[in-house]
Amino acid sequence: MSLALPLEAQFTPRVGLTYATQPNGPPDFTDRIGIVLGGSLSIPFGLISFQPEALYVQKRVSQPGINGADPSTLRVDYLEIPLLLRVGLPIPGFSPFAVAGPMIDIELGCNLVAGMCPQDVKNQSYGFAVGGGFRLGLVLPLQLEGRYTWGLRDVGGAASLLDQRTRTFMLMVGLGF
Repeated sequence: MSLALPLEAQFTPRVGLTYATQPNGPPDFTDRIGIVLGGSLSIPFGLISFQPEALYVQKRVSQPGINGADPSTLRVDYLEIPLLLRVGLPIPGFSPFAVAGPMIDIELGCNLVAGMCPQDVKNQSYGFAVGGGFRLGLVLPLQLEGRYTWGLRDVGGAASLLDQRTRTFMLMVGLGF
């Protein structure tokens, strides 16, 4: 018995903005905006689709300078791999959908402006993503999506006394092929 992939599988390159925070991090950290870009493959099975993705995601937070010191910004870039289930309503011309599933973050780079990036920060994380959006158009559908991700692993180093789990809101636009 073989599992044949449906012919309706759709590749969607996407780009957008991220708004990252560490709600349990240091109290003087502020949230920052970054970018997200990558693609997804939606494999439909009726109204439900399996949607694996590969995304480059910037997650950043800033800390103001203390006693006249320069402010610092922690910039961490990830390869984020969500494995989502997608439920959609097949309405011609306008199709709303919801997505949810686990995701893995693999650190691609870490940079601390006005300082050194901590060496003991964990370079992998995992979490859960949930979102929704809609698809417009019939021939080359334009997709708009909002998504929120919860990091379930503390990414702080051994010296950190705070629980540092990332939270990220993403707003993305994509074009389906």
